[in-house]
Amino acid sequence: MTEEHYIGVDLGGTKILAGVFDSDHNCLFTDKNKTKAELGYEGVTARIVETIRGAAHLTGIDVAKSKGVGIGAPGTISADGSTVLFAPNLDWRDVPLKADLEAKLGCPVWLGNDCSVAAMGIHRSEFESKPSDMVSIFLGTGIGAGAVEASGSAGVMAAARTIASEATASLSKFAEKLSHLDPRKLRDASQALGAVTARVADGLHRAWEAHEAEV
Repeated sequence: MTEEHYIGVDLGGTKILAGVFDSDHNCLFTDKNKTKAELGYEGVTARIVETIRGAAHLTGIDVAKSKGVGIGAPGTISADGSTVLFAPNLDWRDVPLKADLEAKLGCPVWLGNDCSVAAMGIHRSEFESKPSDMVSIFLGTGIGAGAVEASGSAGVMAAARTIASEATASLSKFAEKLSHLDPRKLRDASQALGAVTARVADGLHRAWEAHEAEV
């Protein structure tokens, strides 16, 4: 029986990471390249394809014969999962990434927001005891948040999303200021960033406690 393979791609503002997985979600091989956003959409797309093929080559498989490629891209993704509507770190607007990759790779491609698919992957694969609802905040080239809503708790998730959104905006401004600081001040700045992150976690915890009190 032929083994099934799946390929996952993390597209970031500075790097592209591709991994090949078996049907048990074991990561077999990975490959990584710099994004080089300055090359524009066509250039970055070519580098995505190169990275995917590199991981597939290390695994000894043909990309076209895989079950498909899932890619998490930074920015806003269209409701039908076909287009990156806006990716500020890459300077992309309305680019048909799904169709373009399918044409180049010869296999199905699933496109989602990087933080949303990361949160889903963490929820499904890394927690033994799975929370019914979860908000994750990710610090990378940019700062973003993803949510998993499994319990249908619309109230608490709405509160959590608001807190995460406000915190993400604050952290983004903080990170921008960080780049202009004297190196001697970076230690104090990193401690302040840790304090902000702690306040985010506390706000999410309080939102959940409020929901529990209502149930």
